[in-house]
Amino acid sequence: MLPQSTLWIVTKRALTFALLGAIVGNITGWLMYGEWGIIMAPAFTLIGAIMGVLNAFLISAFIALRNLTVNRPRLVLTPAGEMNDAEWANAGNWIGALIYHSRVDRRIIVPKRVSRFGYTINLGRPIGLAIAMVLVAVILGIIITSVFGH
Repeated sequence: MLPQSTLWIVTKRALTFALLGAIVGNITGWLMYGEWGIIMAPAFTLIGAIMGVLNAFLISAFIALRNLTVNRPRLVLTPAGEMNDAEWANAGNWIGALIYHSRVDRRIIVPKRVSRFGYTINLGRPIGLAIAMVLVAVILGIIITSVFGH
């Protein structure tokens, strides 16, 4: 359950982003469609407001997750954790500082080698490899659709 103040902060953020999205959408509808602006501006206003609310929730979720994990130790040392940490520290499991591949490490998501740069996917795990392939397919689909979709 969220504390009352947190709920209020998320609500204010969602309303602010919805208003900003609606304003930008309305202006975009008028500028892009000229005389058709009277028809398109309300549609763009609604789309902008919806996108603003979704962005506010994503930002709120990111902030909440960051606040939950900021005081946790980066590596938990248990017997399995010690093995995972040894694999993570092995330079042979890394390509550069971004790509991690270890079949022994049981984690799917691991911290990047450079601290404070987030996390990466363990490509040595079948689920991690599947996630990476889906991400690459989505990115390629977006690029191909934007280039050849018209």
